[in-house]
Amino acid sequence: MQTDDPSATADFTPRPPSPRPSRSPRSLEPVPPRRARKTRAPEFPGCRPVPLRRSDLDNDDRRFEYWDGDTETAWLMRDPTGISHEQPSQRLASLCASIGAARGAPIECFGSFDLELRDERNVRRRILQADQSVYLYPERARLPEGGGLVVGEHDFPDVVVEVDHTTDVRRGKLGLYEEWGFPELWVEVPDRYSPSRRAGLRPGLTIHLREGGAYRPAPVSRAFPGWTAVEVHRAMNEAAMSVATSEVLVRVGRAPGARDGTGPDDAPWLRLERQEARAEGYARGRQEARAEGYAQGRAAARATGPGRTTTRFSAPRAPRSGRRWSAGPCCRAASRSPRDFPPPRPASPNRRKTRRSPQPSPAAASGTSTRVSASPDPPPPSFGRTGRLPRMPLPPSSAPYLERAWRRAGETGRKAKPPPEPDARMGIPPVPSGLSAGP
Repeated sequence: MQTDDPSATADFTPRPPSPRPSRSPRSLEPVPPRRARKTRAPEFPGCRPVPLRRSDLDNDDRRFEYWDGDTETAWLMRDPTGISHEQPSQRLASLCASIGAARGAPIECFGSFDLELRDERNVRRRILQADQSVYLYPERARLPEGGGLVVGEHDFPDVVVEVDHTTDVRRGKLGLYEEWGFPELWVEVPDRYSPSRRAGLRPGLTIHLREGGAYRPAPVSRAFPGWTAVEVHRAMNEAAMSVATSEVLVRVGRAPGARDGTGPDDAPWLRLERQEARAEGYARGRQEARAEGYAQGRAAARATGPGRTTTRFSAPRAPRSGRRWSAGPCCRAASRSPRDFPPPRPASPNRRKTRRSPQPSPAAASGTSTRVSASPDPPPPSFGRTGRLPRMPLPPSSAPYLERAWRRAGETGRKAKPPPEPDARMGIPPVPSGLSAGP
């Protein structure tokens, strides 16, 4: 309470502070550290636990999801393994083979095998079995020679695949994969429905990438750059590989191939297929080119017409009034050598040779002469041995025409003129053998 009287504040004496109670000897003891939170034991829905001793592991061929060495218990699937569970993982193996062919380096899928966690005494403590294990570079990885993969001794697969057909990986095996350090996990829920499927599981694929010691969902794979979860799920559930999936596989395979300097020609069987395809394409192209060339040649021949200058003899044609003989087929045939024709047929020995005497002129026959000079008449022209006028030199282009005339005369049986004697100066080739000038 505040007041204005100064005497009231002069008699005020502050109360000394009360001493704090001293701590008992028990309170001086150190506080124990807080106990770590116990992790929840892994659960395996859709599986049943069965006892399995450590000594019987090598002799037991059953497929289990998980084995715990502390309790010597294995969790087996309740429903038998069927096509719906095995098809996605097996389809992934064929998809990886196609990607490896496009990349130019093989990709190995080892299916389901033991993933073992051992202690310092090399004793098995825990065992996981994945549905599919993928190695992108198997020639570089440290793989187990026999038995299962030992964590810390062998290299992890680049991708581990789990098919949730009747189980739920999220409640059990996902935490173990994360704890052991697997870099990438794919969880696939097939499109085909199963009555024993757990509630809340929808068809699709989830990609889990390990970063900072924990998994996080991702839409795109890290091991296969550019391959999305939607594309992977569609490819693993198709009845037959579609064209869209094939294009995706080529795209996914070419990216690491360009980085590593490899390509389809580095795959042996694909290199042979490409060589055969190239050879077949070359042969088909040559055949089509010949057919097209023949068609164009026939069209050009029909356009020019018979007896006209073809494209081979591209000399300018003379006007129609000035042309006297055709230069088309005759020139082509005359370009051949005289040696292409057979020797002439010898004359028959029974043929009678006659010599014609020169006919006197009408003036000489009548006995009158109109000449003024008394010089004798000039000598008559020489007709040679045949008694006929000498032949005029024929152009080289007439040789094919004569050859056709001789053949036609021999076929029809009509009489024809005897073939001329071969003369290099006249350009007349010899008569082919087997041809006759008449019956």
